[in-house]
Amino acid sequence: MPDRSHALDHIVVVLFENRSLDNVLGHLYGPGDGKSFDGVIGKNLSNPIPAWAEHGAERKVVPYTVATDMDSPNPDSGEEYQHTNTQLYNILNEKNRFKVAGDRSFWTAATSSGLVVNSPAKKWFTSNDAETIFERLEAHGKTWKVYLSEPMQISFTGIIHYQRLKDRLATHFVPFAQFEADAAKGALPDFALIEPALLIGHNDYHPALGRSLGHGVALPGVDPPASILGGEAFLARIYDAYRGMQSGTGSNVWNTALLIGWDEPGGTYDHVPPPAVPPPDPAAPAGEFGFTFDRSGYRVPAIVISPWVAEGQVFNQEHRHTSLIATLREQWNLGDPFTARDAAARTFSHAFTLEAPRDPRSWPVPTPRPMPAFSEDTMALGKAVSALGKTFLDGLRQHAQENGIKLEGLPDDPRADIPPEQIMTVLRSAAAMYFPLLAPASAK
Repeated sequence: MPDRSHALDHIVVVLFENRSLDNVLGHLYGPGDGKSFDGVIGKNLSNPIPAWAEHGAERKVVPYTVATDMDSPNPDSGEEYQHTNTQLYNILNEKNRFKVAGDRSFWTAATSSGLVVNSPAKKWFTSNDAETIFERLEAHGKTWKVYLSEPMQISFTGIIHYQRLKDRLATHFVPFAQFEADAAKGALPDFALIEPALLIGHNDYHPALGRSLGHGVALPGVDPPASILGGEAFLARIYDAYRGMQSGTGSNVWNTALLIGWDEPGGTYDHVPPPAVPPPDPAAPAGEFGFTFDRSGYRVPAIVISPWVAEGQVFNQEHRHTSLIATLREQWNLGDPFTARDAAARTFSHAFTLEAPRDPRSWPVPTPRPMPAFSEDTMALGKAVSALGKTFLDGLRQHAQENGIKLEGLPDDPRADIPPEQIMTVLRSAAAMYFPLLAPASAK
């Protein structure tokens, strides 16, 4: 008979992209639901429109409303450091328009090594040298894998932590189909990180990237109408695999917790001001842009699923990305804090309160809306790759060239743009070099 003491023997984490709590869960509960939930129902919420804005003379505010379609926000709202400053503090600067920035490795390292911007992406390979949760797990005899959603073949997690994980790229990064197989036979590692497709075939909840290219731009099959469709479909696939884990040995639904998180709000609206937080290393100099990492971003959704968590339970205490590391350290005796950030983070082990588990057969069964199938139309893919994607490809290209790694599809001139029709060739070639278990058979 399962018991609660084993509820956190295994932990599965999936990290999605660019949605605030209000944007995804703001209408989950209202005042009449008997819940203590700081959502949006019954509140007259809006954002001001500055006078200089395109529609500033027509109306004064943008009210918070329920979206009428699956394409919101359209265009994709700014997620970069500069744009977040605009959203939070009304700091407006013409030179910040179209900037590409943003870095968050706090989920897996409790710091980003002072990095704030993604460009140039070469720094991912060289500058982020912080200890990762993966290494700490190994040092304490725990197992881990990163499961990457198809059709992606290159892991952002592996590249962001390249300095620390380069010797594990060929062994610990596997396709998501392997997660479904491991879950079914009770063979999950102690810690499983699921990474959605962040660059092509988006199923990461990121607002539709094709739509951000210009009004009326849509790339069916490559960038489905609002990537929230892809995210919902992928989450349903994860949830189904988790709910069906009934192995009598190894990992199963009774001894495994599923944590669903988002990396950052990505410019989507949330009405709760972010609080101050301790910097990872108070003695360290300021990071890029003079940022001291002493403030939080605004709220993102987080959902814990387990037979040992009460149905519909709401947790209003402040939790952070680093609550994951804090919980793993607490539950698995992983040693000292990584940084001051996870040292101060609240764990989520208090969520597991039931004396008798809820039968997964009684849980809701979601039916995601249909979405277009992924297409490998090379020209469309070239148009759909976001600014972040282009930065990512440039960083990959620089690292390969500086280390004598030959990637097919790259132009001879190192300054020339990668032709759109060659992007899939470059990605397949890079996968074979960096992540051999993720590369399609034809590229090996």
